[in-house]
Amino acid sequence: MSVPLRRFVTVLFVLALVAGFVVAMLPPPEGVSLAAGRDKLFHFAAFAGFALFGFTVWPTRVPKVLALLLVYGLLIEIAQSATGHRSGDPLDWLADAAGVFAAFLLRTMWLRLRASTA
Repeated sequence: MSVPLRRFVTVLFVLALVAGFVVAMLPPPEGVSLAAGRDKLFHFAAFAGFALFGFTVWPTRVPKVLALLLVYGLLIEIAQSATGHRSGDPLDWLADAAGVFAAFLLRTMWLRLRASTA
């Protein structure tokens, strides 16, 4: 990936994380309630997406991307617990972590498959 392209996608990645944080801090829309478990599915999917994006931008820094996203998810839960309209939930953080590790496993399987067919 060229340097200008890497800078551009790095900015996109950071903007995605900022947007995710902002959305996580907003009060939930009135009248909207998530069925049991659906909230965790959203956490899983969002963090799997963040991880796949991060792994693509920094393929040689996967451990750092993993650590960054795990800390990011934890900070969101801590920040939510400090608001009057959200609550931090350790199970949300576990869903975040599960999404990150699922993306890591998917990436690992993809790289092995690609190497075996090359």
